[in-house]
Order: sequence, then structure tokens, then C-alpha cells
Amino acid sequence: MAAMKIDVEGHEFSVLEGATRTIARFKPVVIIECEERHHVGGTARLTQFFARAKYDGFFLLKNKLTNVEEFDAARMQNLQDLKSVNGGRPRNYVNNFIFIPSPSAGLANRLRSALSKYS
Repeated sequence: MAAMKIDVEGHEFSVLEGATRTIARFKPVVIIECEERHHVGGTARLTQFFARAKYDGFFLLKNKLTNVEEFDAARMQNLQDLKSVNGGRPRNYVNNFIFIPSPSAGLANRLRSALSKYS
């Protein structure tokens, strides 16, 4: 299985536009950083892009794999939370999303199992 990591500080959609055929052909797992401070509505747009490509979306919250439909930008990307932590990100700040080709149940369950060791 192939994987792709995208961390381009606000240029996610340019990269996805250029990678559309690669994603359609190879169906890699995609880990992508996306923050509302770079693009308001960007996380919703990201979710829609991958839904059209028939991917399931997730994020980690307190070491738990969580469905992207539960993402709340106002609560989970609060910039005040970033300012209150020295030298790291607060555990409730979410900016990395994992998209897995559908159906994703097998891989998602393996990830949940691996993560349970850190809870």
C-alpha cells in the first residue's frame, strides 16, 4: 500500500489538483495537514475532495482515530490553544487528517488497535 504526506502550509489544494490522477490511479493513504488559518473552509473542502475520490477521512484526537465528520474547526483549531502551549501543540489541536481509500474498515481498525497502546 502506498502513502502520501502533504504538508505545504496553505497550498494543499494546489498539490491535490496536481496529484488528482495519481490519487485516482494508485489510491494511496493520504496524510495531509490543513488549517483553517490558511484557508477558511479548507477542512470542509478537503473532506469533499476525498469523498468524491471515495476515501474515508479521519484525524487523531488524544490518540484516538476519529471520523472526519466529527471535526469542529472552531473547537479543534483554536489559535488561542496554540498560544497557550510552550514548545508543542495542545492535544486537542487537530491539523493532520488521514484519508484512506473506501472501504477503510480494515486499515482503520488496525490503526485504532495500534493507537490504543498510547491511550
